[in-house]
Amino acid sequence: MNFSFVDIDRFNYSYKRKKIAEITSLFFDLLQKNKNFQNKFVNIFCDYANEVCKPTKVNAVLKKIREDDVIEILADSQKRWGKCPPTFNSTMYRQLINEIENFFKNRAQYALQHMKDFLKLNGDAVDLTIKVNGKGKIQINSIIPDLNNGKWTGKYFTGIPISIKAIPDEGHTFKEWSGYDQTLNQNDEIALSESKTITVSFE
Repeated sequence: MNFSFVDIDRFNYSYKRKKIAEITSLFFDLLQKNKNFQNKFVNIFCDYANEVCKPTKVNAVLKKIREDDVIEILADSQKRWGKCPPTFNSTMYRQLINEIENFFKNRAQYALQHMKDFLKLNGDAVDLTIKVNGKGKIQINSIIPDLNNGKWTGKYFTGIPISIKAIPDEGHTFKEWSGYDQTLNQNDEIALSESKTITVSFE
């Protein structure tokens, strides 16, 4: 993967090549014709953009690579087994790491827009902020995100139902959700029309 192309549209690129593999063709058929499948895909794509591939997590890995002083070893391995020019060295590897850092810093904004354009989504990507009072965690669709000072923020598309679940720590219980337009159960769904902050309380 070339990390210098932060704005590449992988949706249209992959769609043009869908006939290469039957499973790829089936995937795009489901994505475009099955609304439930599309909604789940959109939410999980957002999950990964918001949490799994967020810059702070990527940067922590890159920081460890720099601090552990293994760049020379990684560069030699890449030169030996990868498709690298004979002049490839640790300086070029450091440049690659910087490209990766920049890629994940800026990639989400492009990827979310490409997905919206390709699927012709009517909604916009807005902020969902969840605050946690008490001892517990939250699950959003497919992820249990890391909380920062008792809260978390991610982007999701308006009009697409989002699964949320309150998970109390051992010895504690779910109390309530607040800040949403209607009463929510411990495990429920919400649909955003604008950026929203909701709070879950445990006792």
